[in-house]
Amino acid sequence: MKWFSCLLAAFSILSLCAAAVPKDGVLYYNSFNSLEADYAAGDAKPLNATGAKIVPDGKIGNGFMQDGPGSFKIAAQGNINPQAGTIAMWVKPVNWNGNDGKFHNFFTVGALKAGRRTFQLYKYYNGHLMILARNPEVSGNLSIYESKHFVQWKAGEWHHLAFSWSKADNRTVLYCDGEPMIGPYKEEFFPQTIEHLIDGITFNSIANSLHWDENNRTIMDEIYIFDYAIGDGGVDALMHIGVKDKPPMFTVPKITRPPKIDGIMTPGEYDEFFSTNTFVETGKAGFYNRETRLFVAYDNENLYVTTQSRTKGGDQNIEILAQRTKRDSEVWLDDAVEVLVMSSDKTRFQLVCNSIGTIYDSRNGNPKYDGKYEVANLISGIWWVNEMILPFKELGMNAPQPGERWLIHFSRDWKNPFVFVSLADTADFHDPSMMPRWVFGDTKGTASVRLDIEKIQAQQVDLTIMATGTEKAALEASVYSITHAGAMTPLQTCKVAANDESKIQVDLSQIDMTQYQNKLGFAVTRADGTILQKSEFAMRTYPPMQLNAALLSAKKSFFYTIDISGLAAPLDKVALECEFLEDGKTLKKWTIDRPEGRILTGQISPTTWNDQHQFALKVIAIDKNSKKSLLTKQYDWKIPAPEVWRNTEAGIDHTVPPPWIPMTRDKNAIRMWNREYRLQASGLPETLLSGGTDLLGQPMKLVVSGKNDKILRFSALQYLETEREDEIKFQSEASDDELIAVLAGKIEFDGFSWYDLKIRPLKTSALLKKVQLRYAMPQSEINYAQLSVRGSGYADLVKNHEIPQTLDFSNQILLGNDYRALAFFMENDRYYYPEHRKDVISIIQQDDTRIITVNMVSDPLVINGEVQYGFGWQAAPVKPLPSGWRSWIQHYRGRHNKQSKLFQIWSWSRWYGFLRPISEKELSLNLKSWTKNYPNMIMQPYFCQYILSMISEEYKLYGVEWSSVPRMELMEFGPRYPGKSVVACIGAKTYADFWLHTLKDFLDDYPEINGCYWDSIDPRTCENEAHDHGYRDSKGVLYPTTDILNVRNFYKRAYKILKQKHPDAIITGHSSARRNLPTFAFCDVVYDGEQFVSRVSADPDYTNILSDNYCRGFFGTQFGIVPMLMPAYYNNEKMATTELHPTETIYLHSLVYGFIVHSHRINNDVTDKLLDITLPFGIGDAEFIPPYENEAQAKIVKLSGLVTDDVRMGIYRNKGKLLIAVGNFGTAEATPTLTFPNVAPVMERRSGKQLGNGPTVSVTIAPHNFVLLEQ
Repeated sequence: MKWFSCLLAAFSILSLCAAAVPKDGVLYYNSFNSLEADYAAGDAKPLNATGAKIVPDGKIGNGFMQDGPGSFKIAAQGNINPQAGTIAMWVKPVNWNGNDGKFHNFFTVGALKAGRRTFQLYKYYNGHLMILARNPEVSGNLSIYESKHFVQWKAGEWHHLAFSWSKADNRTVLYCDGEPMIGPYKEEFFPQTIEHLIDGITFNSIANSLHWDENNRTIMDEIYIFDYAIGDGGVDALMHIGVKDKPPMFTVPKITRPPKIDGIMTPGEYDEFFSTNTFVETGKAGFYNRETRLFVAYDNENLYVTTQSRTKGGDQNIEILAQRTKRDSEVWLDDAVEVLVMSSDKTRFQLVCNSIGTIYDSRNGNPKYDGKYEVANLISGIWWVNEMILPFKELGMNAPQPGERWLIHFSRDWKNPFVFVSLADTADFHDPSMMPRWVFGDTKGTASVRLDIEKIQAQQVDLTIMATGTEKAALEASVYSITHAGAMTPLQTCKVAANDESKIQVDLSQIDMTQYQNKLGFAVTRADGTILQKSEFAMRTYPPMQLNAALLSAKKSFFYTIDISGLAAPLDKVALECEFLEDGKTLKKWTIDRPEGRILTGQISPTTWNDQHQFALKVIAIDKNSKKSLLTKQYDWKIPAPEVWRNTEAGIDHTVPPPWIPMTRDKNAIRMWNREYRLQASGLPETLLSGGTDLLGQPMKLVVSGKNDKILRFSALQYLETEREDEIKFQSEASDDELIAVLAGKIEFDGFSWYDLKIRPLKTSALLKKVQLRYAMPQSEINYAQLSVRGSGYADLVKNHEIPQTLDFSNQILLGNDYRALAFFMENDRYYYPEHRKDVISIIQQDDTRIITVNMVSDPLVINGEVQYGFGWQAAPVKPLPSGWRSWIQHYRGRHNKQSKLFQIWSWSRWYGFLRPISEKELSLNLKSWTKNYPNMIMQPYFCQYILSMISEEYKLYGVEWSSVPRMELMEFGPRYPGKSVVACIGAKTYADFWLHTLKDFLDDYPEINGCYWDSIDPRTCENEAHDHGYRDSKGVLYPTTDILNVRNFYKRAYKILKQKHPDAIITGHSSARRNLPTFAFCDVVYDGEQFVSRVSADPDYTNILSDNYCRGFFGTQFGIVPMLMPAYYNNEKMATTELHPTETIYLHSLVYGFIVHSHRINNDVTDKLLDITLPFGIGDAEFIPPYENEAQAKIVKLSGLVTDDVRMGIYRNKGKLLIAVGNFGTAEATPTLTFPNVAPVMERRSGKQLGNGPTVSVTIAPHNFVLLEQ
């Protein structure tokens, strides 16, 4: 779950909160502490305030009331955007009801005069809440109205109103208490320029005319005007400002009979435990429809935690997946259980456990801590049971006393699809303010609750309350909702007898919920008032039936969805009659007699595939008992006309972009920049030279054998097609009496090579006994290994002596040193045999080499058709580093900002990281201003290429085809980015074409953009068969593919598009804790470090986080990409930007190891003072001698007087001058002695202190700090 918390933290600045007024996109905000706005882009003072009165009983603090005829008017200029925007406010009728038969005006924008236009929100006298847009020069109008709830308004109640409009999206939305009513945007009626609105904006006006009552009063508060449509999530965020969410509270019982930890929940074993199943999705997404049950208790020594979660059922056939086998790896990316504990003394402990018992644990953010726990797992039938005993001493905590309160989070991490659920309605799992409060009780017992998960989707609350314990005490339980003011209103209560259970049933569909937030609460108390449980959750409501059909254009079919989540009927009582129609004619009829879940999917195909036909899906829900129809629904759609982006040629050519050079071939020696691959007759490499050094200890060997153990001999290497300067293709063959094998390969200009091995029987079937690939590397070329974890975005970094002898399937094995590296990669283990073995790869040391063997087939396999194996490798560095890169600065708020190289553009996109600006005009003006003020900076817009907005038109058509599987939805990133998003797969051809065509147009539209920032540049695993990802094993189980080829092709095309337009463009990529060379090659700068967010939140000192091995393995220059550390102070940015030491620990590593630092979220004073030293010295042009080059350093400066290696130095030499960063990585003060080659003054530049004329000087360095010596 760590990555998820990091992601949320990265965008927390975009969220609305009670603590501060949002400025992002806000044009006008008035809290009515006075009639003058708190913030206004235009004039903050009202143009007119006749009768306007500040009153004390506002929604939050004061409010404003129109006390008699007149209005409160503000200027339109600067305070509203005619093209797009949102007006939002709280409204309270003082002395009128919604059915009073009178007009009530909430706001009017503009005026109905010649040459002008207007739109207004008001209550029509007959009871409608109406938006009306008009143009006096055009007949007709645009109107949206709401009448169902508005007529039920009562005097004294607060309600929230909002209206959004967007010309670009052709969309208007009226919100009443957060419920949207959607309409079109009609340009002929809506104001188009500020001149149309010159008459200003009036609020709360009262008139003296027919159907008005000038004695009526309305209080308004918290008026916002945004310059964009903030979306459903933005409106919801506004509604919750000032209404603080309350963390849940539970009671942990103290037990006398601990359970047996064997994965079996025997009857009666958990009777004394607290239990619940009220898990909700993170981000206030409501109760999750796959059940997880939690059981918790304690005694004097241990905390007992057991979870029971569904394996199959619900809306998908779910298997429990466990791929992480190494302790402290990314266990949260498997199906897993998480426990996060914060005791009363603030000790913080986290544990994550998957279904095979692999554990990640940390104390105060440090994963090096490894505790001892008792764990058992059992998957049986439809349940996975995980039992854990967590000794308090292993948590680093004292056993709690009765009455003591701790913060404890329990989470269930679902793998397929990726969903995180917990007992708290929060977007951030690590946020202490919303962590559940657990009161440690006594042996009197507690109350457990269980919700009918299926019924809650149809707004039917069916809650079972169970009283447990040794004392016979009755309980009282209630289900309640929360008003918009934050008050609790009971909906239903019941008594619970001792050691008994009772039920509460509430039909929310029969309750007027307009006065409530969309939240539900449960509370259980003892007779003496002791609260045993209290929790509140956002409700996610569902219509009775929803239908959808998405395009699978590559397969020329449709993916239909029948969603009956909100149908108020048990599944075993319902049948569905389905019909697929084309142009009104039935193509297919079928009946689903027993729905397997409430979300049903399938594929259907039309007779023709073009935009001339109308299609429909019709579904009738039938009550099987009465045979009567419960509901009929029909969904209609058409295939769109051919899109301009389909099969685009953008970025497809055979040029070689800078800084690479054209490839050449001399017989079997293929040369590209700084490397030479010499091929054998098979096409496999005999040598792989990088900078003249051979990375192979012996020629690469491929073994394919059949029935008689005869090894097929590949020979007769042929070079295919016309050889081009950007790629060279070749092929060889081998056969015997039963098998034929073809090995086809290619090598590209950046050193990337790929091979497809195809093997087929010469007759109907054949026996394949072995397929094995073997290569070796000299020990001298291996200091470390990066071993990608199956299904993971990260790699394990291990030192040479720690490299395991056997490995599970790995997408990339990268072995290297400080100067060179060789990566070997594979996409999937399809056709490997035995299937899913854990020792596919062996890495064995033999004399002075490491032999790497990939066992694709090691047991006899009968093949009845063609089988295919793909693999490749790439030698690094992949390209030359740009000159002067160590002087590059990220745009920041400091003295040297004018000298910055990289200018990242955030918050420009209509949807998060998507290639559509919120305002084209605004982006264009900003770019012109930025390039004028910073002519030497590279403009890098933020691209989030793998996030697809679920409210985009493309998602509606292609969301199923483009989504990654397991499907992962992301929350709204604050009101700036409305709606949810889904993780999309750029390996899907049509999605890649759409993105790249749009990118090319985007660069044409904004010529100032000469770079970009890719958020994550690594290939991702995907199982979406709709775009041919994933594969099924012999049992039909779906396994993922890591699409190296197509994802690489995406970044290569994007790189060419940018470099052809701007040869000096700089492309930055985000790649934390991995270096996937096939995609990584198409970046100029790489960010790393965001994965440390959890650790630096607990301990901001990077000396405790970055090791010598990590700096050398990930921040070295051996890859040919500029390395940059991204500080991860997302959760403690204020501390990091005000205190000195956290930033000093970052520059300690940066200067000693020679990489650069992203200058956001760190202390600008530290950065400024260091740049005062390094820039005049000419650090960008200096020769750098790193700390691991001991002999080279000793020839320049000798370091002595040390008893440990905690003191290390990095030496910069430029034009006869030396700048030496000497760092103390230890915990005690150090005083090293340095001997210089010359007698000349030596200054400690940070303090300005002269250390003498040398040649020998001594300097004292504080722990975890550094000095800069210049001679």
